[in-house]
Amino acid sequence: MRQSIALFLVLAGTWLLWSGIYKPLTLSLGLVSLAIVFVFLFRMRQASGYRESYPFGLRLLAYIPWVLEQIVWSNVKVASKILNPALPLAPSLERVEANAETEL
Repeated sequence: MRQSIALFLVLAGTWLLWSGIYKPLTLSLGLVSLAIVFVFLFRMRQASGYRESYPFGLRLLAYIPWVLEQIVWSNVKVASKILNPALPLAPSLERVEANAETEL
């Protein structure tokens, strides 16, 4: 039960930080979506007989450094490709005909 509450708080906090929208409708829809996720999670755990071998917090502590490392490396790779003086770019404009059968 404690792990479920911790997971709920982490997911709710992450959603609030990433959305940045604090209007009542948006908050209530976010709460409803979290409730739906937890209903499915609860049913899936019951059906599979899954038991956690170690607490949720330990997995999160192991995941955060890994994801930060991946973000840094992907930024380094993108920056190296963009800042490469031999970058083979040839900007141009092209006209493309759109043959739509309906307005939609």
